[in-house]
Amino acid sequence: SAPYTPCNSGTVTISGLSDASHTFTVFQTDAAGNAGSAAGVTWIVNAGGVSAPTISSGPAAGSYVSSTTATFAFASSTSGVTYECRVDGTVSNYAPCTSAFTTPALGNGSHTFYVRAKNNVNTYSAETSRQWTIDTTPPATPTLTRTAPTSTPTNTTTATLTAGSVESGATLQFTTNGGTTWTNAPGNNNPIQLTGLTNGTTYNYAVRAVDAAGNASASSNTVSCTVDVFATAAQTRTRPAPTSTPTNTTTATLTAG
Repeated sequence: SAPYTPCNSGTVTISGLSDASHTFTVFQTDAAGNAGSAAGVTWIVNAGGVSAPTISSGPAAGSYVSSTTATFAFASSTSGVTYECRVDGTVSNYAPCTSAFTTPALGNGSHTFYVRAKNNVNTYSAETSRQWTIDTTPPATPTLTRTAPTSTPTNTTTATLTAGSVESGATLQFTTNGGTTWTNAPGNNNPIQLTGLTNGTTYNYAVRAVDAAGNASASSNTVSCTVDVFATAAQTRTRPAPTSTPTNTTTATLTAG
């Protein structure tokens, strides 16, 4: 506290006060130097307010994730503040926290993280929030049919695969090596149109669905296709007997070359 300084009765103007609690105290003395009882008033200065925190990391707003926990980093541009956080719930669920804040394990479904800042005179900022969805359930296993061509071996280097029971919004992937590697279906289209197949190769196709949270279904049934594209050489034909035409015999011998 500051020492007492002489002042005149009436109005006293004080300037340059910081955001904090302040107390003004005054007493009077008589001509003999006797001091009377002090009287005071306390008030809070909050001129600048408190800036709402900015969330700088954590699940993206509106995203789907498979992790049951999330970690959020945040900060307010107002110096000297502390923070309170909550996950879902109401204002009564706020509790002191620091950045970065990791949530407890949460269940499947939509969740919202909230954070607010508080200065040393208990003035709160507006709250900042971030919503995301936890999904740990993989999609159902799709089925697979080769709709064109339907024969094998086939003499075309294209194939059309049709997947059934694919979860809405999921990414469709296919494999030809038993699931060692997976490739997104071109344009995420279903049926899957494949081109540029290699002659003399047997392809063993299977598909799976991957949802927005990254959960992958089990692999579908396998559909095989062998590409056998061959060129037929032009043939020549000769008639060694009889060699004349017209002929006076009812038989003929033909040789193909």
